[in-house]
Amino acid sequence: MEFEIDLVKKLTPDRPVTTNFMQLYDGLDYRKMTDKLDVISWDS
Repeated sequence: MEFEIDLVKKLTPDRPVTTNFMQLYDGLDYRKMTDKLDVISWDS
């Protein structure tokens, strides 16, 4: 995720980086991801 975010910010620094979160998964801690993202949405 950090590689992709860094690339997006390099190519389009004026655009926010976002993603959709879904249900909770074992081994995936959304709290660790939030510091790198500008906008977060929930896909139910």
